[in-house]
Amino acid sequence: GGSGNLVKDVEIRQVFGLSDAITACGDGYELMLMAQAALKAAPNVSLYLMAISEAVGAAAATVTITLGGASTAAGTYLLYINGVQIATSWASGASQGTIGAAIAASINASPHCPFTAAYSTGVVTLTSLQKSARQTQWIIYQDVTGTAGVTAGLAGSSTVNSSGNVTGVAAGAAGGTGADSVTTALTHVTSQRWARIGVAQNDTTNAALVKATLAAQAAVTVQMYDQACYGFNGSVANTATLSQTTLNDPRSTVFACRNCETHPALIAAGWAAARAAKEANVTGAPGSGNQISGVDYDNYNTSAWIAPQRFATDVYLNTEANTLLNAGASPITTINGATFCMRGVVTYCLNGASQDTRCLDIGDSVIPDQFAIALQGAWTQFRAQNPGVANFDPTSGAPYPPDGIAYPALWDQAKRVVLGNFRDAGLINDTFSTANQAPEYPFKSSFNTSANRIQGATTIVPIRVQHQLSEIINQAAA
Repeated sequence: GGSGNLVKDVEIRQVFGLSDAITACGDGYELMLMAQAALKAAPNVSLYLMAISEAVGAAAATVTITLGGASTAAGTYLLYINGVQIATSWASGASQGTIGAAIAASINASPHCPFTAAYSTGVVTLTSLQKSARQTQWIIYQDVTGTAGVTAGLAGSSTVNSSGNVTGVAAGAAGGTGADSVTTALTHVTSQRWARIGVAQNDTTNAALVKATLAAQAAVTVQMYDQACYGFNGSVANTATLSQTTLNDPRSTVFACRNCETHPALIAAGWAAARAAKEANVTGAPGSGNQISGVDYDNYNTSAWIAPQRFATDVYLNTEANTLLNAGASPITTINGATFCMRGVVTYCLNGASQDTRCLDIGDSVIPDQFAIALQGAWTQFRAQNPGVANFDPTSGAPYPPDGIAYPALWDQAKRVVLGNFRDAGLINDTFSTANQAPEYPFKSSFNTSANRIQGATTIVPIRVQHQLSEIINQAAA
């Protein structure tokens, strides 16, 4: 949705800054805020936007602030939307109508705010610009510490946390309905590779559709390797439903930050941009040094686009974080007012009903994709240098085909170069060199006489990011 000029469900437009995003999407609308999050996460990323039509009959989510009491002194009311503080102050003795109108005016004046506000008869009503059930995932906080006799009751679909003068609610006192669909849009994303896609729709129906599209794009006949990012700010159990039950997919990542003021769609967009920028350096290019840091998201600082959790009780316990990781979700925590990813994993975590960690970390999924892309490039060069192909490898002592004629062993030589580059970049284990050739990981090519082509299968073993160390300290008597 949105009020911009981007053609919904069809057009994919590159934007080069926030003003472009506002023109395309409309100020304060979900997609514009996703673009803002992406640019905060990776200012130089190549960013493309696609808007999805709101569902027929969809309704905006509302939040209400019910005022009471009387002003006994100069006061200030604090509201937090999308991690942004909106302060409204008044003089001693100000009437309820004056205060209510001032709160509404402050909200409406807040840059890029996803809600509009109106005051009537003691109640300030906030209404989301976007219309969908997903807008109930906005979490809004108020602080009435300085309201000087004026009371303010914040109400949404539920209270997420409350302590003293600070209260947080999920939007949706009314409205917040309608399920948009990515079905039509997905038919327009298959023409090229997009690398990392931030998906606003974190419901199980749309996530399953995106998962199927990514799998089809990665098929051997297409070879366009995209990966999707989702955000979540709900419960551990609901996060696991999305990551483990619906997705369970090496091409999907779910980043969770319980009761976070940053909307899940913005969490997803920022992560897509951050991953795209960081993982673009995982190429296995010769002479580029160790590249494993390109897939290391342990303690990755996300404060550029994800607001800190306001209550200590929202921060995941170690047992909860472990539950999320086992369910294929990446937990985000708050430390000293800043947010960090504890560990980045893909959602693939189950083989049937059994835990499966063969493709666990983000690097386990990224490195094979990047190797395949590098091998595509090597093949393009190999094909240009060898336009003909022989259907055999020369036997011992037999003459080799002339220059410009490919044969299986010659392709294996080219492939060894790519393998060596990825090994030297610290991305894969050496299972292929003469000294370390592992029989369980063969890569010898052959000629397929039916298809008249060289064919082979290459197994790579990605290097894993180091996460922890086990060390026992023993005390001995003197």
